[in-house]
Amino acid sequence: FVAVAMLPPAGVDYDLRIHTPGWNPTNGFRSSLMATYWGPGSSEYILVDFTEARAYQFDAGVIKDSGSEDYILQNAIPTQLVFEEGVARYGPFTLAENEILALHEVDMPRGGFYVTLENVRASVDLGISFHTAGERYQRKSSAQAAAWSAPAGENEQIYVNEYNTDRQCIVVWKRDASADLPGVEYYLNFGHA
Repeated sequence: FVAVAMLPPAGVDYDLRIHTPGWNPTNGFRSSLMATYWGPGSSEYILVDFTEARAYQFDAGVIKDSGSEDYILQNAIPTQLVFEEGVARYGPFTLAENEILALHEVDMPRGGFYVTLENVRASVDLGISFHTAGERYQRKSSAQAAAWSAPAGENEQIYVNEYNTDRQCIVVWKRDASADLPGVEYYLNFGHA
């Protein structure tokens, strides 16, 4: 997996797209492969599964809906999370200042699990998403499970009923640009359902 993420400032609405790569600046935004539209001030990301995607290079485009301020753009590759039977808590993991998201590639066994994102920093509002392999391009809204409604500094929890023996990707993301995007520490807790 690899991801591209974008975060506008509060009240600004930009959208994110990935495109077939062009050969020069005049044709850099060719056919759109995936787009995401989350609304003003919200982080957005597109996840690429390289076992399915035919291309290994993409152009990213940020499209203005409203506003004219600067934004943050980030590319991310996953850390491998080795799932161990009987181990519930993994981490600590860190999202650095001005990073938008972190990817964790894991091969979970079949069955039902609660995955809790344990937020250690009270001033940052985090979300968690769960994606399975097998689709070339996925956006935040196409996750199999996601949670982001708890207040800043609170934990988020998702339920996953995993039928797939392939690898999965857990994405931890900052919801918005609140608190000047300080660094944050978090843990991932797995519990059988």
